[in-house]
Amino acid sequence: SPPPAPPAPPPPPSPPPSPPSSPPPPSPPPSPPCFEVRVEIEPDMYPEETAWEVCSSAGDCTGPVVLAGDAVGGSGCLPEGEYTFEIYDSFGDGLCCDYGEGWYRVYAEGHLVAEGGQYVGAYPHGEATTFTLGAGTGDDDDNNDDDDDSGDDDDGDDDDDDSTPPSPVLCGEGHELVKLGFEAQSEVMSAVSGAAAPTGMWFCVPSDACVSVEIASSGVVSKLCF
Repeated sequence: SPPPAPPAPPPPPSPPPSPPSSPPPPSPPPSPPCFEVRVEIEPDMYPEETAWEVCSSAGDCTGPVVLAGDAVGGSGCLPEGEYTFEIYDSFGDGLCCDYGEGWYRVYAEGHLVAEGGQYVGAYPHGEATTFTLGAGTGDDDDNNDDDDDSGDDDDGDDDDDDSTPPSPVLCGEGHELVKLGFEAQSEVMSAVSGAAAPTGMWFCVPSDACVSVEIASSGVVSKLCF
């Protein structure tokens, strides 16, 4: 008789189970919103003398510099917070009016927060303005409401308009916006500034403090307390 058939070979072992798949990495946190700051400059005949910076501090530019530039101007997107813009003229004679009709304007969230040019001094005595980003600077609805209310009064007094700053200006903590009014002969002012005589100017001044105002043409210094 034939020999018995050999036993069947054992089945191959099962492959090891696959390791569990790693969980997907967590999504990165959303970037905080940022707000545009734009600096526009019309230089005088000596643009190389002009420099500016934006610092993350209030009152003066002592904090970290987050934006900087020269007579070309510039822009950037900054997070919510309080900032100070400061501009300098290395010669100390400003951007206007002996050597050209220069000026500067600063916009935060599309709104004008600083402008000037005539009284820009040399570093570290530049012209500084503090403003806040992300606190309603760019809210157009309130401004539109104000425009509608003022448009209803066609016979309003021009003097009433003088009591309101020409543009929204935000002063830093411990400062308040005041208007210094004065009278001058238009012929004299025209000879000095090339423009009609103003009736006053708006300034951010320290609360409960005194400031000195000097008339450049005469050297007369007045002390004003608020």
